[in-house]
Amino acid sequence: MQVSETAPVVIEAPKSLDICTGTRFRVALRKAVEDGASFVIADLTKVEFMDNVGLGILVGVCKVAKGRGSRLGVACNQEHVLRLFRITALNRVLEIKTSVGAFTGEEEAGGPRVAWLTAVQERP
Repeated sequence: MQVSETAPVVIEAPKSLDICTGTRFRVALRKAVEDGASFVIADLTKVEFMDNVGLGILVGVCKVAKGRGSRLGVACNQEHVLRLFRITALNRVLEIKTSVGAFTGEEEAGGPRVAWLTAVQERP
């Protein structure tokens, strides 16, 4: 994957972020960080279900990113997922905003200029 050191890389999460889909999502996030992206955004705006596996992935990638001088942002507007972040106090650890555009400063105005990647395909 070719990444820019300045433009954020957005990794779109699957609708269900659990043990079955988590590995590919984690690999995509870590690869972006390891390939030199200075800012990676995990896009959870379409996530319908997330369990502790998803939380663990985000915490783990956040640690890797910080260790490499990068940032991990989480775009999430799903109340059930935001509730998980509040219950676990990860809203104090992770950089969470309601959309990718909120990170890039380009809310809906033609969309943000980022590299979009989809980590996983949905199960049939």
